Amino acid sequence: MSDTLTRARGWWQQLAAIMIKEGKQVTRDPSSWIIAVVLPLGFKQRLALACATLHAPRVLFLDEPTSGVDPLMRREFWHHINALTAKGVAVVVTTHFMEEAEYCDRIGLIWRGRKIAEGTPDELKASVRSPARPEPTLEDAFIALIEGEAA
Repeated sequence: MSDTLTRARGWWQQLAAIMIKEGKQVTRDPSSWIIAVVLPLGFKQRLALACATLHAPRVLFLDEPTSGVDPLMRREFWHHINALTAKGVAVVVTTHFMEEAEYCDRIGLIWRGRKIAEGTPDELKASVRSPARPEPTLEDAFIALIEGEAA
């Protein structure tokens, strides 16, 4: 069974547990299924990722995929995203979590609707390295690059 199907099965089991907890009967009849709008945000995100990957896309756009997700699930999302890229899927992710951007191969930093820098996480950090900031984080780099743009 593929990783995607295995994860979807696990998420389905978790969703079924929520349905049972809410007194819903778990059947194959779609009219008895829980409506996604009433799911907790973390489960909505899981459902969205499962739906987005079900058809095995060659390119996948994910807008804030881990927003509202607990740290353990966030790690699971990134494991899944990295598995997709290892299989040749191009994944474009928007995130405001700089520590998550570290997982990406390439980053485009956007500020006020313009791309102000592009490169690998290490390249972006190296671009702002200085005696005052010998080991900058990606967040340090983002702030320094914004300050450079504002000057």
